[in-house]
Amino acid sequence: MSLLDDLKKQAAAKESRQSGDGGKARQLQAERNWHRLSPKMHLIHNYLKELAENLNVVLPQDPWEFELNDTIKIRNLIRQGYRVDKKHQDSLRSFDFRFDLATPYLRQMKIASPLEAEKLRAVLKILPLTTYTEAVEDNQIVFTIEPKIMVCFNYSADMEKCVVMINIYHFKRPWAQQLRYDVDQITDELMEETAKFMLGQPSRFMALSGNFIPDATREQ
Repeated sequence: MSLLDDLKKQAAAKESRQSGDGGKARQLQAERNWHRLSPKMHLIHNYLKELAENLNVVLPQDPWEFELNDTIKIRNLIRQGYRVDKKHQDSLRSFDFRFDLATPYLRQMKIASPLEAEKLRAVLKILPLTTYTEAVEDNQIVFTIEPKIMVCFNYSADMEKCVVMINIYHFKRPWAQQLRYDVDQITDELMEETAKFMLGQPSRFMALSGNFIPDATREQ
């Protein structure tokens, strides 16, 4: 074996040992982080599970609206099917709080501009549970929509950074938003304000999440 081959072998062996040591260290740190995150994930899961159970009995009837874009809204939607779904049944490292927006009535919208019609199609395509048909009438494109929208709050534990992540999908608009919380931010107060936010009530959820919204903006 040449000197160069011997050096290559030694370098590869050293890199392998360092990689293995680094992997073990990361795994140990992730386990320590989960020890801190686990009580908070249980708190969140248990709160949302009870919230869903009670909402499915009460079934709030106040009207709900969903903005397809800046000019088109679907009003008087019914909220139903509150539930908590775990990614893996034996783990609380990731789970969803979900509910559906639906209506027994078809909604019809007439759009004259081909560009605006294409924008509406693009939005409807990212709402997989919503179905629609199109027709042309008096030089307008007529959309007949059967709305069904699943709202989702996905909670997950980031083991590396020791934070709780929330990804919010289709809450009042066809968009996604991500929030992150240090362990100490997960409190009973946050859960109370989260529930108010989910129900469309005035809340301090965004302020507690680090996103301050002025009152004037919120009212708009």
